[in-house]
Amino acid sequence: MYDKESKNIMHIKFYGTYNELSKIIANSGYLGAWHQQAPEDRPTFRFNNGAILNWWIKTGTVQFQGQREAREEVMEVFIPLLFRQPK
Repeated sequence: MYDKESKNIMHIKFYGTYNELSKIIANSGYLGAWHQQAPEDRPTFRFNNGAILNWWIKTGTVQFQGQREAREEVMEVFIPLLFRQPK
């Protein structure tokens, strides 16, 4: 879990598809852009508020980064949405 007091970055799992994750982000109202990292199984979404979502497709790991306020804002919205996805 993410602990605001210790400033740890939370790692969660998302086992859906790229299209499903893209749809979740698009429906959230947050703006930004996808960037493909090398290796190609790690797409990154950079939110306009400065937060970053990294997703490792093979393992399903999702990691949130960025400045604390931006990261926490995005995490509060997206973590519940990602946990609703079936495994």
